[in-house]
Amino acid sequence: MFAVIVLLLCSAPSYASNMVLELDSVSRQVSKLQDSVRALRESIRFETEAISDMESRIRFDEQQMEIKKKFIRERLKALLINSSRDRIELLYDPEVSDDVYREEALLVRLLKDDIKEFRAFLEDIGRLNDLRVLLDAERSRLEQNTRKLSENISKLGSSVKNKKRLLSRIRNSPGDYTVLQKKVEGSSGAIEDMTSGNPSRAGKTPFAGLQTPARGKIISRFGKVWDNNLKNWRYNSGVLIESEYGAEVLSVADGVVKYSGWLPGYGKVAIIKHDNDVFSVSGHLARILYETGERVKKRDIIAYVGDTGPIDSPTLYFSLRTGGRNIDPAFLFK
Repeated sequence: MFAVIVLLLCSAPSYASNMVLELDSVSRQVSKLQDSVRALRESIRFETEAISDMESRIRFDEQQMEIKKKFIRERLKALLINSSRDRIELLYDPEVSDDVYREEALLVRLLKDDIKEFRAFLEDIGRLNDLRVLLDAERSRLEQNTRKLSENISKLGSSVKNKKRLLSRIRNSPGDYTVLQKKVEGSSGAIEDMTSGNPSRAGKTPFAGLQTPARGKIISRFGKVWDNNLKNWRYNSGVLIESEYGAEVLSVADGVVKYSGWLPGYGKVAIIKHDNDVFSVSGHLARILYETGERVKKRDIIAYVGDTGPIDSPTLYFSLRTGGRNIDPAFLFK
């Protein structure tokens, strides 16, 4: 049922203006670019660390190779000198004892050991060359990702400017702003459907012991508020919290993720069903860490504050519902 509702909301409804539809599209584009920039920065950090580790390994291996090279060179040099001297003694001293033959046999065995060392040395050279090839490949990936990051940051800047331009135009256009509010109301209806609950299952104190979801200041309160753009009263089903981009959003209690995804008017949204028929809703998120159906614990980081949806600064939408009713969550932010 909900999938149908989301499909209708995300398609082009009959009441939606072109500007509002464009805003939703641009908002999604901004969100995707933000995700891409974050992922690329993370990849670049890992690649930089990997390159540093490989460079350290190569420097260490090169030092060890020089030590081995010097050792093998000295050993071969000594063997050649001793071997030549013994052969001269054999040729010119007919009275030489059997000790010379035993010494030569020992030299032969030592030479075999040095051959093993030399072969191991060659294998080390092969491994070192392989590591250099991997290092070159990692440097190439780092260069590509750095270039791609620069391109995406440029695209993100343009998309953010476009989003702010559209928001400004919609806020200054009563007709378009009304359409936007209707879209928000449509998504609010979808949230209500998902969190309808069962009044008989709600406990006497369903909100006891809940965790504050995020740090910040309430900039739009719950309930009936005056909207300067509409020049009329409207209803807030939750509160808006001014916060920092990327600030942690915590689960207020143990529960199961009911929905994790995009809703027009709210951006990225996480809905969690807790005990005692309590639901928490977090919107305008930059990133959600849990998928639908996954369990969360109280104080788990479930998401990060963002600016997805029709807003232009880091803001958290937060609401509580139980028994099919919205509850003022302001007590959690005192």
